[in-house]
Amino acid sequence: MKHLLVILLFTGAVYSQSDNDNQERPNILFIYSDDHAVQAVSAYKSFLSGVVETPNLDRLANEGMLFENAFNTNSICTPARATVLTGKYSHNNGIKTLDRAFDGSQQTFPKLLQKAGYYTAVVGKWHLKSKPTGFDYYNILPVQGRYFNPIMTETGMPWYQVPGGDPNIPYWRVEVDKPGGINSKGIKEYEGYVTDIVTDISLDVLKNRPKNKPFLLMYQHKAPHDLFEYDQKHATLYKDIEIPEPFNLSDNYDNRSRAIKRTVQKIYVQYDDELSEAVIDGRPIAKEDRYLFFRSLEQLHKRLHANKSNEFEDKLLSIKDDDNKLKKMIKSLLGNVAENNNLSPEERRKLAYQMYIKAYLRCVAAIDDNVGRVLNYLDEEGLTENTVVVYTSDQGFFLGEHNLFDKRFMYEESLRVPLLVRYPKKIKSGSVTSDFAVNIDFAPTFLDFAEVDVPDDMDGVSFKRVLENNTPENWRTDMYYRYWMHRAHFNIPAHYGIRTERYKLIFYYGLPLDASGAFEVSTTPEWELFDLQEDPHEMNNIYDDPAYSDIIKELKTRLLELKKEYGDTDEKYPELMSVRNKVW
Repeated sequence: MKHLLVILLFTGAVYSQSDNDNQERPNILFIYSDDHAVQAVSAYKSFLSGVVETPNLDRLANEGMLFENAFNTNSICTPARATVLTGKYSHNNGIKTLDRAFDGSQQTFPKLLQKAGYYTAVVGKWHLKSKPTGFDYYNILPVQGRYFNPIMTETGMPWYQVPGGDPNIPYWRVEVDKPGGINSKGIKEYEGYVTDIVTDISLDVLKNRPKNKPFLLMYQHKAPHDLFEYDQKHATLYKDIEIPEPFNLSDNYDNRSRAIKRTVQKIYVQYDDELSEAVIDGRPIAKEDRYLFFRSLEQLHKRLHANKSNEFEDKLLSIKDDDNKLKKMIKSLLGNVAENNNLSPEERRKLAYQMYIKAYLRCVAAIDDNVGRVLNYLDEEGLTENTVVVYTSDQGFFLGEHNLFDKRFMYEESLRVPLLVRYPKKIKSGSVTSDFAVNIDFAPTFLDFAEVDVPDDMDGVSFKRVLENNTPENWRTDMYYRYWMHRAHFNIPAHYGIRTERYKLIFYYGLPLDASGAFEVSTTPEWELFDLQEDPHEMNNIYDDPAYSDIIKELKTRLLELKKEYGDTDEKYPELMSVRNKVW
């Protein structure tokens, strides 16, 4: 689920001719992290500036281009990955939610690069359930993967991805015969910390690749996805420092939608005796919510260490079908947040934030360290000049803004992703652009650098000319977003919307439709409109302000145009059209 920084090395290209010609085509290194917030990259100058340092990611910004307006189209792990591979929106590539396996028979940019003479490899987080296709080599984590002693599935091993998994054996508890061993299901266990291991394997791929071909390496991290288990070498990082808080950590959600008021993805929630009923509108705790919700509570309120035990998971498994016991567990967890139970809710919120943000940033530090290892290798091997490096994440992440963690909402912290691109041959050092880039654009851009024709059915457009400081006159000034998993996680309703250079219009239509895993109870439809020029932190919903009536009409018209352009029309859903007819 899912959240990352990404580095993409682009190997520009012609179609395969001689070996010498192939060697001149740019390499593509795609570094993809999970849930890496823009705010946690020091080059972006957020409220964390001066405390959080990411020198190796900053190096990419200093030596290449930083995108101020890079966005995802569906802020959840599996759909984001399918979108990057295909250059298509979720509804067009078949992956709207976390529940479906990716159809590996469809066209992807790695397949096209492989056909054009590239050596292709993917290492690390995959999270698409189906076997990777279009790669000469893969070594990937099953499902989410685990932070310590990860198990991985490699080319040539029997295929194993724990599709859905055994409910009594969570994927993070799967064992092999011995450390470093391979079990009968085709998985190998590596000793150590996952961020280091994914980097070790990726460096081995680079060292052992065919030298007569350009390469595409998708180097994909699990971190900093929850549970934010950090390496012991970073355990004291920020120990004696109070991390700055976002100004809206104590947001009371005045003049905002019911959607944000009702979500349970809060840094700190004060429950009453009614607990779930008060928070989740009277419904029982959904089975699909239980593991993530309660594990998240634990990770927010307790320090995680490298030697984390399975005690909590064991207890959770033993009571997983008993709502009353689960509610008591929540109250117990919240009561143990502070050593002094007399702390006020506001004091507890602040304490929970410090625990959460430090664990998260320690995971980020490991990514930055390992990105540095890869950049140093490129320098040492003389590959820097001819490699396109892209760092990005599958989606953004809330770092306490609006008292939230996680993602999924169309708010800026979740919608925006870091995007840093370096290619010395074409990109001016220290460039910054406000031009829009969307995750549907990665595939066309990679193909463009490789001089491979971009298929007509891709929804995205190459931003190669943006990188070259030659932005086309007709470059996009808006983008379309849609979240499909209605209430499946943290009670967040399904919604879609448009983001322009100045405005954001969000429609919470509140229906499960045909999205697998969505919760089958509708919510009241509602709208949010934000003026990002006057209100960049999205604190004031101005949808009902008559002064903006003309703006709203224009935005709705353009929203429908984008939906039609990308083939996501509402007419195929009668229940959605019924809702639209009442509130549009």
